[in-house]
Amino acid sequence: KEGRGQKLIAQARCGNLENWNKYWEEEEGRRCDLCGDRFGNLEHLTRDCKETDRDIRMEDVVSGRQDRKIVEWLEKLKKKRKEKRESG
Repeated sequence: KEGRGQKLIAQARCGNLENWNKYWEEEEGRRCDLCGDRFGNLEHLTRDCKETDRDIRMEDVVSGRQDRKIVEWLEKLKKKRKEKRESG
C-alpha cells in the first residue's frame, strides 16, 4: 500500500494526472475529465473542480510528502476518474 501511495504522488508531481499536459490532444480532450471545465490540471482539481474534495492544497500534493491525507485524496481522484470513464 505504501508503494502505491508513492506512485500516486510521483504521478501527481510529474503532471501525469493532468489532462492539460496532453499537448497532442485537441482542447476538448484536455478538459477536466470530471467536471468538463476548461482546465484539466492539478491546480483546478485542488481549487476549482466541483467534483473533488477541495480540502487539499496543490502545494501539499507536489511537495512529495507521503501524507496519508494526500494519498487518500489521490486514490479517491483516481477512483472517480475510473468510474467516470466506465460510465461513459
